[in-house]
Amino acid sequence: MKYRYNVISNDFWTDEKVIKWDLDTKLLAVYLLSCPHKMTEGIFRLPKEYIAADLDMGKERLDKAFTKLLEDDFIKYDEEAKILFITKSLKYNAPDNPNQEKSAIKWLERLPKTYLLNEFIASAKKYKESFF
Repeated sequence: MKYRYNVISNDFWTDEKVIKWDLDTKLLAVYLLSCPHKMTEGIFRLPKEYIAADLDMGKERLDKAFTKLLEDDFIKYDEEAKILFITKSLKYNAPDNPNQEKSAIKWLERLPKTYLLNEFIASAKKYKESFF
């Protein structure tokens, strides 16, 4: 069995925004950073229904936490394509070598069309210039 993992920085817990979040928002953020749907690069298809089911969280609770993550620019979400983008994912989890970059590009090509791809490219230019 191949194990996938994602890094969550220790600094997550001392970030000034995170400290102010309620428990549902913290849970949602950690879920998004480590869920089985996540691609290391931080842009992936994730219907909100999957989140609600995985966290056993009702719509109202999920919407409140989700809105907070959007307001704090932790994530961006394309409602139509159901694509989620963790805005600083590449800062902490960028591909380490050319083979990982090639693999990531293949996954990106499989994503449904989304305006968030432009956001992702801007992030890649900021945090991992060699990626593109």
